[in-house]
Amino acid sequence: MKSYLKIVTSLVAIHLLVAILPSLLIENKITASIIYYSIFYVLQIASDLGLAVFGVITEDTFMAPINLLGWSFIILFWSIVHSLLGYIILRMFRLNQR
Repeated sequence: MKSYLKIVTSLVAIHLLVAILPSLLIENKITASIIYYSIFYVLQIASDLGLAVFGVITEDTFMAPINLLGWSFIILFWSIVHSLLGYIILRMFRLNQR
């Protein structure tokens, strides 16, 4: 269980570092798109499922505001992805040890 938590925590840390650190160091379209797509592709999936993940769009809004359901879906989605990847990595290492 400890090794599983270490793997999942490492995956989350890598995801955060890849998503946030480059845009803080180098501000360009490529680094900004990493954060944008890791949020809005997930929201597009939720929106296609019929969930109301975007707030009310007004005339002066740059991007659609994300409501609480949207942020919850993003956190749930990436938690599932990191958990499944951690489980797969853990199983691969355990099968190689036998």
